[in-house]
Amino acid sequence: MERLAMAYRVELGARIVLKNATSVVEFAVDFSVLDVENYHVWCKTARLLRKARNVQKLKVINLWFKLLTPENLFPKTLKLRNLKYLELRTGYTRYDLVGMAALLERCPNLESMVLSSISKMEEDGSLTEEVLNKPIEFKMPALEQVKLPSYSGTREERKFLKILRAQGIAREKIVLDSR
Repeated sequence: MERLAMAYRVELGARIVLKNATSVVEFAVDFSVLDVENYHVWCKTARLLRKARNVQKLKVINLWFKLLTPENLFPKTLKLRNLKYLELRTGYTRYDLVGMAALLERCPNLESMVLSSISKMEEDGSLTEEVLNKPIEFKMPALEQVKLPSYSGTREERKFLKILRAQGIAREKIVLDSR
């Protein structure tokens, strides 16, 4: 079986088709424009992962809280069992953390995670109070390292690190770089 890497930039209105998805081992997506009104574009792109079950390396923006909305079309059985490396462009708001937890739940064998900061996006009110009030739980049994290459020590970043440590992620596994 031929192994493929896939990376693309999404322009609004673009049609995205993925053929031979089971051969894709690297999946990276970048958006030219992304705001609250355009989440549907991200959702269409993320659905491609249902077909690309052998992905080992994933680079995406963190809008995974959309998995938890009432209109969500993602099956609960979606698992990225082969994913070993995740590069996630994210903020650290409640929505971001809930989304990150939803994604990590689907990646039981994740070994390395790189979290690059993005500017805070508006919360769109799509999550119920029940979802937002649940404790954040990151399921990362195979995790060996978390990197924050753009760490600036904000209150939200420090709160995130506190959650990681409270859930048993050893300090030695966390790499902060404040360049």
